[in-house]
Amino acid sequence: MENKKSKRKMIISAVLFAVAVIAVFAYIFKGYSFSTLIATVATANPLYLMLGAAGMCIFVCCESLNIGRVLKALGYKHGFMQNLKYGALGFFFSGITPSASGGQPMQLYSMSKDRISICHGSLALLTEVTSFQCINVLLAAIGIIYNYQYIMALGSGIKILVFAGLGISSSILVFLYIVLFCPALANALESKIKAFLLKIKKANAASSVAEQMNEYRRGAAYIKLHKALLIKTLATTFVQLIAMYSITYFVFCALGGTGFSWLTLTTLQAVLTAGVSVVPLPGGTGAGEGGFKMMFAQIFAGNMLMPGMLLSRGLSFYLGMIMTGILLMMIMISSKSPKISKPQVYLPASRLREGLNG
Repeated sequence: MENKKSKRKMIISAVLFAVAVIAVFAYIFKGYSFSTLIATVATANPLYLMLGAAGMCIFVCCESLNIGRVLKALGYKHGFMQNLKYGALGFFFSGITPSASGGQPMQLYSMSKDRISICHGSLALLTEVTSFQCINVLLAAIGIIYNYQYIMALGSGIKILVFAGLGISSSILVFLYIVLFCPALANALESKIKAFLLKIKKANAASSVAEQMNEYRRGAAYIKLHKALLIKTLATTFVQLIAMYSITYFVFCALGGTGFSWLTLTTLQAVLTAGVSVVPLPGGTGAGEGGFKMMFAQIFAGNMLMPGMLLSRGLSFYLGMIMTGILLMMIMISSKSPKISKPQVYLPASRLREGLNG
C-alpha cells in the first residue's frame, strides 16, 4: 500500500510539473517564431551538445558518488547503481517540488527501505549538502568578482535575484557551519528557537528542532573525525558543479558563438544558479528561463538568445529530469532494489565525544 501511494505521488507531481513547464514555455515563447527557433537549434553543433549532455550525467553521478562514499565509510556494502538511485531521486524530486524540498525526504525514504538507518542516511545527505552549499557559494562569489562590471551593467531585476540568492545561500552555509563546528553557538541558537516555538505553542516543531540538531551534532562529530572524507567530497562537488555550469559554454559554442571565454560563461552561470536556486518554484521553472534571458542577452546575441536558453535549460535541467525519471520508473517497475547489509557500528561513543569536543 505504501509503495502504491509513493508511485501515485510521483505520477501526480510529475504531471503537475509538466503542466507548469508547458505554461512557462508558452508564455516565454509567445510571439516568437517557432520555425526560426527550430531552424537555429537544428544548426547547433552536435559535438558540443553531447558535451553538454555529458556534463548533466557527470552532475548526477558525482552526487551519487558523494552519497556512496559516506555510506561506504559507515560500513555499508553496495554498488554504484544503488548510489545512482539515490542521486536520481534527489535530482528528480528536487526538480518537481518547490524550493527543492522533496529530494532529501525521498532519498531518506528509499535508504530506509534498503535497510540504511535514518541516522546514517541523514549523515550522508548532510555531508553532501554542506559540500554543495560550500562550493556553490564559492563559485558564485568568484563569478561576481570576475564578472563584476558585466553584472553591474545588467538590469535591476537580475541583480536583485543574483545578490538575494547569494545572500540566502551564504546564510545557509553559515548556519551549517555553526551547527556543525560551533557547538556552543549552536546550542544557544537551538535554545532560542525552541523557546520561541514553545511560546507560540508549537511543541511538535520544537521537538523536531531538537531531533534535527542532534543529527547535526552526530554529523559534526563524524566529519571532524573524517576530514579526508570531507575533502574528497568537496573535490567531487567542485567537479560536479563545474560540469553543470559548463553546459552554457558548450551551448554557446554549439550555436557558433565567439568572443567569450569558458571561464566567463561558466562563472556567470554559477552566479545565475545561485540566484535561481532560492526561488520557491519547482526546479526554478520560469525563473531559470527568465534569468537566462536577462543574464546572457549580451552574450547570446541576436537570434541566439532563445535557442541558447532552450538548449541550456534543456540540457542542464530538463534532460536530467527525463533521464532520472526514466531510471526511477524502471526501478519501480522492476521492484528489485537490492538490500544493503547493515554495518556493525556507526561511531563509537568515545570517538563521538571526541568529535563533539574537538
